[in-house]
Amino acid sequence: MNELNMLRQQLDNFRSHEVNLRKEIAERQQAEAAWQASEERYKRLLSSVTDYIYTVSIQNGRPIATSHGPNCEAITGYSWLEYEANPLLWFQMIHPDDRQMVLKQSAEIIAGEPAIPLEHRLIHKDGSIRWVRNTPVVRKDEQGQVVAYDGLITDISDRKQLEER
Repeated sequence: MNELNMLRQQLDNFRSHEVNLRKEIAERQQAEAAWQASEERYKRLLSSVTDYIYTVSIQNGRPIATSHGPNCEAITGYSWLEYEANPLLWFQMIHPDDRQMVLKQSAEIIAGEPAIPLEHRLIHKDGSIRWVRNTPVVRKDEQGQVVAYDGLITDISDRKQLEER
């Protein structure tokens, strides 16, 4: 009889563990569903924004890599994959009359000077000229050295066209 009671106790323990496990699984499924809903909301929000974010990584005072957010195509006509395939694409598409100004901004940021927004022109993939506002934000390491800067590119072409009228 003692052995039978022990088996019953073990069975009760297993049932209790099963109930707890099912509860944990249900809670995890709810958390995953909430996370997926949040992720979808974030993606919808990002897709409704025409601005895009880029990052320039710096090493030893020189740019070594860039990355462009998925919305870059809406402003430039080029996908982030095209930027990834050609690291000089961003520089190449800056309007020739504005290149020195943009290079100066980058050099000042790398030198640790304040990052000031800059308005300049780009040559869109379709050949049209677009005006953008480039708003950089510097990232520094623990020693205060610039390790990267992130930027927000905003298409201001409509505003510039109104100003020209």
